[in-house]
Amino acid sequence: MRLREQHPDEVEVNIAPLIDVVFLLLIFFMLTTTFEKEARLTIDLPAAESPPQQPLEQPTEITIDAGGTIYPAQWRAALQQLSTLPGEHPLLLRADRQAPHGAVVEVMDRARQLHLLNLSIVTESAP
Repeated sequence: MRLREQHPDEVEVNIAPLIDVVFLLLIFFMLTTTFEKEARLTIDLPAAESPPQQPLEQPTEITIDAGGTIYPAQWRAALQQLSTLPGEHPLLLRADRQAPHGAVVEVMDRARQLHLLNLSIVTESAP
């Protein structure tokens, strides 16, 4: 008896299960990855000899780095929204020691235009 080997003319690979696995992995990594809202900035604050102040309740912070970039990027809209709220709300200006003077004045001027007078400039304690 002679057995013949059967050779199919076309070999077909079913990739549907592979696609399912790839999508499941994608969903897994999307759900388990944490995203930071904002990267931490390294700000070299100027020193002051005045005693530390009591912490403010829910202040709005605006940060200016050494290059003059103002964070958050929508700082004008944040100040505008803060000015529409009733009462006085604290505004903290955290400017790097090397920040351009113009950027600091720009934020302070905009706050004054919106009648946000409760403005504090953050410093570090002098050694």
